[in-house]
Amino acid sequence: MTGYGVQNFGALIACAACGAGAIAAGFLLQRAKPGVLTRLASWAVAVAAPYGAHWLTLREPDGIRMLAICSVLLCSMKAIVGVEARVGGETPLPPVRWLMFASWAGMRPWIFAIREQPDIQAAKGYISRGLIFIGAGFALVVGSYPLWRMTGEKWPPTFTLMFGLSFILHFGLFSLLAGGWQAAGFTNVKPLFRAPWASRSLSEFWARRWNLAFSEMVQLSVYRPFANRVGPGGAAFAGFLLSGLLHELAISLPVRAGFGLPLLFFALHGALVLIEKQLERKGHAIQAKPTLGRIWTFGWLLIPAPLLFHEPFLRGVIWPIAGIR
Repeated sequence: MTGYGVQNFGALIACAACGAGAIAAGFLLQRAKPGVLTRLASWAVAVAAPYGAHWLTLREPDGIRMLAICSVLLCSMKAIVGVEARVGGETPLPPVRWLMFASWAGMRPWIFAIREQPDIQAAKGYISRGLIFIGAGFALVVGSYPLWRMTGEKWPPTFTLMFGLSFILHFGLFSLLAGGWQAAGFTNVKPLFRAPWASRSLSEFWARRWNLAFSEMVQLSVYRPFANRVGPGGAAFAGFLLSGLLHELAISLPVRAGFGLPLLFFALHGALVLIEKQLERKGHAIQAKPTLGRIWTFGWLLIPAPLLFHEPFLRGVIWPIAGIR
């Protein structure tokens, strides 16, 4: 995996320090009196920490840069949602509960405020489902290399590789973590990816089924603060633009190429979601016809997908995992 050969372990230690600093700053900010200054400070953390990871890993291969930048970015976004939760009237978390929240990919701090009776049945279900997805994901990842050798083409194994990685992380590891938190008594911690293949509209896909951590973060950091100022539609579109910018940090910045394409993908989807809302207001809801809704949804997810997962990212981060060159 040429994209993942560490050149300087000191740089990774420094990145870990950046992430820890962002988590500590988030804890202090969510304990402070909520207001304009704490909001500005939280956004400063969210900008400074990923930039620090980018600067520290300039000489590292693309795959290592992606892991470092994404990890620090996740830590830094905790500061924003912690402050916005306080603005919304939530109680600040004590140190141990804040660390629990920081260790979870979701973006709702208050679900760690109260510990309840463990839901062992739900925990077993999440853990068993996670293990199944991890097994299936590893099979797809391992099968990507021979598929490339057999076909001589990169795109068929790219699909199996991307689906395999998603199965391992999104549907596997996150489900295992949710099961662990359920067993520990934090019963509001649930998987962040909820049967996205059942989506009948882009609105349903993005808001209720795919990567709810992003949905939660956008709801707190953009939609709620701006909906009264620019309207629900404007706030929703701004949320998609923020998602695009964050994906630029996670996808384009590590490989230092393809800038603007992920942002264009999310701007397109923001516009399409507004079109869906307009059709729904006129009595022509996309989701009212499930087959048409699924064709619409997955057509718009797959056809412009090369904008999001552009070739420099595939070449620098994804293909090296399976030895595809």
